[in-house]
Amino acid sequence: KEKQEDSAVLPQALTSIATDHINNASKLVVDHLQRARFAGWNLYAATDALNKSNFQAAIYYYKNGIAFLAGKMWTHDTQQLCYRLYKGTAFAWLALGEAEK
Repeated sequence: KEKQEDSAVLPQALTSIATDHINNASKLVVDHLQRARFAGWNLYAATDALNKSNFQAAIYYYKNGIAFLAGKMWTHDTQQLCYRLYKGTAFAWLALGEAEK
Protein backbone atom coordinates (compact mmCIF):
# COMPACT_ATOMS: atom_id res chain seq x y z
CA LYS A 1 0.00 0.00 0.00
CA GLU A 2 2.85 2.42 0.80
CA LYS A 3 4.37 1.81 -2.60
CA GLN A 4 1.13 2.81 -4.34
CA GLU A 5 0.94 6.04 -2.34
CA ASP A 6 4.56 6.87 -3.21
CA SER A 7 3.97 6.29 -6.91
CA ALA A 8 0.91 8.59 -6.83
CA VAL A 9 2.86 11.40 -5.13
CA LEU A 10 5.98 11.10 -7.26
CA PRO A 11 4.44 12.25 -10.56
CA GLN A 12 2.88 15.28 -8.84
CA ALA A 13 6.23 16.28 -7.34
CA LEU A 14 8.02 15.75 -10.64
CA THR A 15 5.38 17.74 -12.50
CA SER A 16 5.90 20.72 -10.18
CA ILE A 17 9.67 20.53 -10.60
CA ALA A 18 9.42 20.18 -14.38
CA THR A 19 6.89 23.02 -14.53
CA ASP A 20 9.22 25.28 -12.54
CA HIS A 21 12.03 24.59 -15.03
CA ILE A 22 9.77 25.25 -18.00
CA ASN A 23 8.54 28.48 -16.42
CA ASN A 24 12.13 29.66 -16.03
CA ALA A 25 12.71 29.11 -19.75
CA SER A 26 9.28 30.30 -20.94
CA LYS A 27 10.70 32.95 -23.28
CA LEU A 28 12.43 30.24 -25.28
CA VAL A 29 9.17 28.42 -26.03
CA VAL A 30 7.67 29.93 -29.19
CA ASP A 31 5.47 27.16 -30.59
CA HIS A 32 1.78 27.79 -29.81
CA LEU A 33 1.00 24.12 -29.16
CA GLN A 34 3.93 23.79 -26.77
CA ARG A 35 2.92 26.99 -24.97
CA ALA A 36 -0.62 25.63 -24.56
CA ARG A 37 0.79 22.34 -23.26
CA PHE A 38 2.94 24.14 -20.69
CA ALA A 39 -0.01 26.31 -19.68
CA GLY A 40 -1.78 23.02 -18.95
CA TRP A 41 1.17 21.85 -16.85
CA ASN A 42 0.87 25.05 -14.84
CA LEU A 43 -2.85 24.44 -14.39
CA TYR A 44 -2.09 20.95 -13.08
CA ALA A 45 0.58 22.25 -10.68
CA ALA A 46 -1.72 25.09 -9.54
CA THR A 47 -4.58 22.68 -8.87
CA ASP A 48 -2.24 20.46 -6.88
CA ALA A 49 -1.07 23.47 -4.83
CA LEU A 50 -4.66 24.60 -4.33
CA ASN A 51 -5.65 21.15 -3.06
CA LYS A 52 -2.88 21.50 -0.46
CA SER A 53 -4.15 24.99 0.52
CA ASN A 54 -0.93 26.51 -0.79
CA PHE A 55 -2.63 29.53 -2.35
CA GLN A 56 0.55 31.52 -3.04
CA ALA A 57 2.02 28.65 -5.06
CA ALA A 58 -1.29 28.18 -6.85
CA ILE A 59 -1.29 31.85 -7.90
CA TYR A 60 2.30 31.50 -9.13
CA TYR A 61 1.37 28.57 -11.36
CA TYR A 62 -1.92 30.09 -12.55
CA LYS A 63 -0.15 33.33 -13.53
CA ASN A 64 2.55 31.43 -15.39
CA GLY A 65 -0.08 29.39 -17.19
CA ILE A 66 -1.82 32.60 -18.26
CA ALA A 67 1.51 34.04 -19.41
CA PHE A 68 2.07 31.00 -21.64
CA LEU A 69 -1.21 31.77 -23.39
CA ALA A 70 -0.48 35.49 -23.88
CA GLY A 71 -1.53 36.58 -27.34
CA LYS A 72 -3.48 33.36 -27.97
CA MET A 73 -5.98 33.51 -25.13
CA TRP A 74 -9.62 32.69 -25.63
CA THR A 75 -9.07 30.98 -28.98
CA HIS A 76 -11.12 27.90 -29.77
CA ASP A 77 -8.38 25.48 -28.75
CA THR A 78 -7.41 27.23 -25.49
CA GLN A 79 -10.72 28.69 -24.33
CA GLN A 80 -11.42 26.09 -21.64
CA LEU A 81 -7.82 26.15 -20.42
CA CYS A 82 -7.85 29.95 -20.23
CA TYR A 83 -11.14 29.90 -18.32
CA ARG A 84 -9.81 27.41 -15.78
CA LEU A 85 -6.60 29.41 -15.27
CA TYR A 86 -8.45 32.66 -14.65
CA LYS A 87 -11.09 31.02 -12.45
CA GLY A 88 -8.40 29.34 -10.36
CA THR A 89 -6.48 32.60 -10.01
CA ALA A 90 -9.59 34.40 -8.77
CA PHE A 91 -10.36 31.62 -6.29
CA ALA A 92 -6.81 31.60 -4.90
CA TRP A 93 -6.79 35.39 -4.46
CA LEU A 94 -10.16 35.20 -2.68
CA ALA A 95 -8.86 32.44 -0.42
CA LEU A 96 -6.02 34.77 0.57
CA GLY A 97 -8.48 37.58 1.26
CA GLU A 98 -7.28 39.63 -1.69
CA ALA A 99 -10.58 40.08 -3.52
CA GLU A 100 -9.47 43.30 -5.23
CA LYS A 101 -6.69 41.55 -7.17
